[in-house]
Amino acid sequence: MLRAALLGVAAAFLALMLRAGKRPEIAALVALAAGVAVLGFATGKLVEIVAALGDLSRRGGVDGTYFAAALKITGVAAIAELGAYTCRDVGEEGLSHKIELGGKIAVLALSVPVLTALMDLVLSMLP
Repeated sequence: MLRAALLGVAAAFLALMLRAGKRPEIAALVALAAGVAVLGFATGKLVEIVAALGDLSRRGGVDGTYFAAALKITGVAAIAELGAYTCRDVGEEGLSHKIELGGKIAVLALSVPVLTALMDLVLSMLP
């Protein structure tokens, strides 16, 4: 993660110098490329993390459907957040809000089966 942080800081300074030199379009591309590279560093361990969480859910007796839904919800939220931050980086604040709203709607849609199962469980416990 140290390399990712150093790359991010170096890219930020380069983007700052490019903006000061009246080259904001190049600065935005530098920031975007650095962001993709930093994500590449961060996602290197993602497969191991998902496998470990899947093993924990199996050992805990959690239905695979709920685990898959949780992974999808987390993925949608992360992608929406990344898209929104990227739009903010290039000055598109309005578009970032729309991406965030779309992500929230997608998360809500993905959570309906889990909420339905939870409601069924609660109702089955009532007399």
